[in-house]
Amino acid sequence: MTGKKLLFVGEEIIPFLPETPKSVYGKDVPKYANENGMPVRAMLPKWGHVNERRNQLHEVIRLSGLNIIINDVDHPLLIKVASLPDTKLQVYFTDNNDLFKKRLMSTDADGKEYEDNYVRAIFYARSSLETCNLLRWDPAVIQCQGWFPILVPFYLKESFRSNPIFAESKLIITLYNERLEMPLPEKIKEMICFRNITKKRIDEIGLPLNTFDDLIKFGISFADGVVCGDKDVPSEWVKFAQKRNIPVLDFSEDDFPAKTYNFYKTLTAI
Repeated sequence: MTGKKLLFVGEEIIPFLPETPKSVYGKDVPKYANENGMPVRAMLPKWGHVNERRNQLHEVIRLSGLNIIINDVDHPLLIKVASLPDTKLQVYFTDNNDLFKKRLMSTDADGKEYEDNYVRAIFYARSSLETCNLLRWDPAVIQCQGWFPILVPFYLKESFRSNPIFAESKLIITLYNERLEMPLPEKIKEMICFRNITKKRIDEIGLPLNTFDDLIKFGISFADGVVCGDKDVPSEWVKFAQKRNIPVLDFSEDDFPAKTYNFYKTLTAI
């Protein structure tokens, strides 16, 4: 794996966010890969509770300024960067004043889901790939942590694959036992459209897009591998991947970063 690069598109990474099994995994996996000869760049949404001063975030002007257009609405992209403590890893934060400033993850402080969560997820998926391209970072593996970047595999394979930066990239989705109650917007297909991706093209894929579970399966269908991030990942998602002959790495309490890294090696050897 020496020299092959990793782009870790995360939801939670400690210490930028509170300690949870997901945020610990978000640090340990990139750190392990980097220490074993795989250069890493990580992405993370600039959630409202990420403390910029304490974590020493600063804006990267040359990467900011791009407009992410979703359903004919412009969402200016801001990119900030910080170093992961005790490592040389750079973490790039995607930010937008309307979508992330002073706002938490999928729910607010009262546990209410944000009405524009799916717009935020589309923004994050596209901005992560756009930023990787601007960095000229050619990843052998792109690992998407959780539901928020679930559309990264779709966008890469439908709109970015002709870009030589991503020509050899393998896509991994790490799934968790998480689910939004809010239904997908009625015009979700129009919202997803981008460049050559039209509603007609999405219809041709032949998968429904009505529920949160549909969205997860849609993302899985474009992945090259699935990692179970906890022991309670819904079995229907795992079975969906298996029926499509997509390799699945089961959750493990022991040496999970090392097992994830070995999973990378299996996929990139194909």
